[in-house]
Amino acid sequence: MWTPYKDGYIAQGGFASHVRLHEHFAIPIPENIPSPLAAPLLCGGITVFSPLLRNGCGPGKKVGIVGIGGIGHMGILLAKAMGAEVYAFSRGQSKKEDSMRLGADHYIATLEDKDWTKKYFNTLDLLVICSSSLTEVNFDSVIKVMKIGGSIVSIAAPEHGEKLVLQPLGLMGVSISSSAIGSRKEIEQLLELVSEKNVKIWVEELPIGEEGVHRAFTRMEKGDVKYRFTLVDYDKEFHK
Repeated sequence: MWTPYKDGYIAQGGFASHVRLHEHFAIPIPENIPSPLAAPLLCGGITVFSPLLRNGCGPGKKVGIVGIGGIGHMGILLAKAMGAEVYAFSRGQSKKEDSMRLGADHYIATLEDKDWTKKYFNTLDLLVICSSSLTEVNFDSVIKVMKIGGSIVSIAAPEHGEKLVLQPLGLMGVSISSSAIGSRKEIEQLLELVSEKNVKIWVEELPIGEEGVHRAFTRMEKGDVKYRFTLVDYDKEFHK
């Protein structure tokens, strides 16, 4: 399952049963957040929480989440927990039921709702783009639903050759930026929010091991995930 180095040492990386590190990099997990939920929060969770926090997501704010997947579904849950009015954006209607169950107040299917830019014109304070690619985002349309002074933030790490296409006039009063991973302080704030608000991200647990990892990657490639996998049963696998 793992390829040894020349000296025989096996670096198991994210599949390891244990890790040794400096205390500066160890972050306490509140006891009411089980490990299978904590793990995705420390990756995709902080990735979407950071731009929400830095751009004033909270009561009285109208916040959009584009791309309802592993990270996007956490974006809906966290924005709602922070007190915002949440707008979920997806291309079709297939994610509507899930989005509403996650706490979204509104759902916009951008390829099917023909008049969505008129209906939601000048509405959003913040829009966080959680899709993995930016080339499919119609920025000329998205900008129309932003308020003056609003912010569009992408968390994607696009392919090197991708380019943004938009009419510059639409940028008047609207900012577009990218967000990197969050800080240690922001991770602590995220965990505090999740603990206090009892936020439950959607996680399916799979046993660590060759079969479980294979199943996770196979289903992930097919898009058969709602909406995060966490590998569990490390004690059983590593203490055989």
